[in-house]
Amino acid sequence: MSEASVKETAVLAALALAAHYFPETVDGDERGAAPFEQAAFLVSGKYQAWERWDSLTHEEKQRITAVYAIAPAEISGLRAFSITARSMLAPLHEDDPDGPGTMLPFELVGDNPFTASAAFPRVGGDLPGYVDRLTARFRRPSSRPKPPNFAGPGTWATQEMFVNGEGQIQGRLTIPTYPQFTAPLGHDRLPRVSSVPYLPDVRIPTPELLGLARHIDLRYTPEKRYLYQTLQQLFEVLQTTDSLSPREALTLTAGRTEIFNAPTGTGKSVLVRVMAAWFAAKQLRVAIVLPDIKACLAATWNVRGDLDHLRKSGVIEHEVGCAHLMSSSGMHDRALKHASLINEDPDLPGEWGERGERDLDQLAYGCAQKTFLEATGDYPPGREPCLNLRRQGVGSAACPWIPTCGKFAPVYDACAANVVIMNHYAFMQGNLRIGVNLDGRAVRSMTAAEFALRTCHAMLVDEVDQFQSRAIDNCAGEVVLHSRRHWSAAPQEMDTDAKRLHIDDEHNLLPAVSHVRLMAEFLLLSICKNALSLHATEDERAQARIPDQTSTRWHLARGRDRTLIRLLWPETEIAEEADIPSDFFQRLNALMPARYRGLDPLASQPSLLEPDWDDVRRALGALVAPRGEHLLDMVKLELHALLEDSIKDVQRRAKAINLLVTRTAMTELDEALSELQDKAQDYRSSGLRSAQKIVELLRATAVSSVIPLGMLGRSITGYRITGLDDKEKNASLVAQTITGDPHTYTAELGGVVSLLLAAVERPVMGLSATAYFPQAVREHVLVRPGPPPRALARRQADGP
Repeated sequence: MSEASVKETAVLAALALAAHYFPETVDGDERGAAPFEQAAFLVSGKYQAWERWDSLTHEEKQRITAVYAIAPAEISGLRAFSITARSMLAPLHEDDPDGPGTMLPFELVGDNPFTASAAFPRVGGDLPGYVDRLTARFRRPSSRPKPPNFAGPGTWATQEMFVNGEGQIQGRLTIPTYPQFTAPLGHDRLPRVSSVPYLPDVRIPTPELLGLARHIDLRYTPEKRYLYQTLQQLFEVLQTTDSLSPREALTLTAGRTEIFNAPTGTGKSVLVRVMAAWFAAKQLRVAIVLPDIKACLAATWNVRGDLDHLRKSGVIEHEVGCAHLMSSSGMHDRALKHASLINEDPDLPGEWGERGERDLDQLAYGCAQKTFLEATGDYPPGREPCLNLRRQGVGSAACPWIPTCGKFAPVYDACAANVVIMNHYAFMQGNLRIGVNLDGRAVRSMTAAEFALRTCHAMLVDEVDQFQSRAIDNCAGEVVLHSRRHWSAAPQEMDTDAKRLHIDDEHNLLPAVSHVRLMAEFLLLSICKNALSLHATEDERAQARIPDQTSTRWHLARGRDRTLIRLLWPETEIAEEADIPSDFFQRLNALMPARYRGLDPLASQPSLLEPDWDDVRRALGALVAPRGEHLLDMVKLELHALLEDSIKDVQRRAKAINLLVTRTAMTELDEALSELQDKAQDYRSSGLRSAQKIVELLRATAVSSVIPLGMLGRSITGYRITGLDDKEKNASLVAQTITGDPHTYTAELGGVVSLLLAAVERPVMGLSATAYFPQAVREHVLVRPGPPPRALARRQADGP
């Protein structure tokens, strides 16, 4: 029997977990069934909504997230999961009467397998063990790809690359033979690192921190000593929800991000600095994530000096180290920037002192390939062909100077250090490109986030509010869909670029491109002609604002559904702040063209109120398939006639029609844009720069690759119109797509995120002066209610 696909494995494992945690009783049967709704929930990642999650054992959390890690995002919804499960378990074709019957691991509940909503397990009594057996192949070390082999002596071709100002660059690298280098290096020359064991909590005695602060102060003259005094004052006023007083110890607990709130200037940075020394003294590893490279360089300088002082004074007897892990692609540019900030006295020798040693020495590097490379141009710093040397019959190989190259020294240093410092961006987007020897096996492209959570016992995130803001930025991508400016819209460029493809490829690609162009042009030009409007005037705040003539606010396809429902069904008399029953949203969805009915076709559909509503849907459908005609005016007139009995007031009826049409257009554009993104991904390697542009702008991000869907269960796309002050020349329609769940990503760094990346929970503490205040979408991490705002507090962060 062939091995199940990843999707099938995820479905079977989710069903087993659902039968174990949410057994459903079926009349006339003693067995507990696995409900599809709960199985889909278990692969959605929304564990914060599960009251039992916090009480599960660490092993149970590992098992559940192991299934979530492999599950395709598409089956996280009930409808998609149900269809997949029924297709797998229902007898869609007759078995060979002469062949042996196949025993499926689950049996659908009910007489009609095509409408089943649960399944009985037939895998024995040990459901968790069955899940472990299913997911075992994904935990094998061999499931991770190996790094490229090192290049040996000889002639190698370098990668072809386009560089602005240089054109197309390619070259030939001749690697010489040395007495100690006659054959390619092995993977044993890559840096080595080990996964550290799970610690449910890390208890840091306060007296030990104060003692280390006192010793570190001895580095400085008496008038410059401040660490001990600052830390002592901080602990005197610190409050916590822990059972143990902070005057006795700080306890970092594995799981959700813990928040340390303290105003600016109270000593958060001092605490992080001394905690770094404590971890090193205890021969533990800690990752410290700071806002930017400037802060990282300063912290690395301080911590290295502290550890060196403690080592020389005998406080620490073993070898310790601190490393700054940074992106290798931007080191050269950053070195130039820091050099430009140094004011050098022309009358003195070229000695830059502390700033040169602290900043430039950590960033500057030289490339050994330049001496032996013949190329059509210079490879830009940071884009050297380090991992793309090619020779016939060998494939890609890595540069043999990597183990001694300053460009990759941060990776080697970080693998050996007790304290690893990196910036927010590096943690989210960084990648150890050269590969590492992880637990004795060479693996390729470990992310910086996995490296920190897998190889460090704890993690500290400074300015965690900024971290969450950057996570939101990381999840968002923008693309111009249509513009009055020439050649500035990505779909237009893609339409032209497609002529370079084969006929079959162009035939496959153009329907998605053409439909995005059709709907984007329809929406933008209709707004420019004042035939449609995106203005929101139904609330007092909107009425008090200066008229938004450029429509620069972001608009969602379903963003004004509450207003539209009240207009279409005024007899409901729903209060302004009251929740609208879900069946009204289903009725509104039923008005959309048939492509967008998101309900299960095998389930019951909400009935429309009167036959005329079918005519409303038909009229809206004409707008998304106009067949070469301008139908907007005709459709609006027809809608006025159809809605006259429901909405007597002409102005309210016109407003409802405007909202209906814009919702239809933006909903259609949502789906078309999603389809175009998938198609662009298929042609990214074909050389289509427009396809690469769309994929890069709307790509899966570091956050969405871990938590693909937000709490809404889907990505969010917003649209805005710019340039209406000079619409003939500058009008543009811009789309922004937000994928992933940056709020949960921040709140669950030590919990779900760590389980997905490192298979263990880790203690993670975020520090901030502003993260106390809840409910602010962008900057503020949501936290449980606690002491009054003026108090210093450390609490556990919750998701939204």
